Amino acid sequence: MMRLDNRVAVVTGGATGLGKVYALRLASEGADLAVWDIDLEGAEKTARLIREKGRKAIGVKAVSLQRKRRLRLPNHFRDLR
Repeated sequence: MMRLDNRVAVVTGGATGLGKVYALRLASEGADLAVWDIDLEGAEKTARLIREKGRKAIGVKAVSLQRKRRLRLPNHFRDLR
């Protein structure tokens, strides 16, 4: 039995780099994965690699909200901006 059998993991930034490494490692430990990235094609490639190893995986398009996010600070922190 693998350590993560019957578990589902979500990895953000899973198309490349450390996110991809983490996703592949989690799959090797038995987890099924949702691979999220702003690069949908890359996320799907990582998911395909995971499926080729016998695990379930999907690639998901992550939406960057960075531009829409506004920093809200209590009044006494406003001077730190």
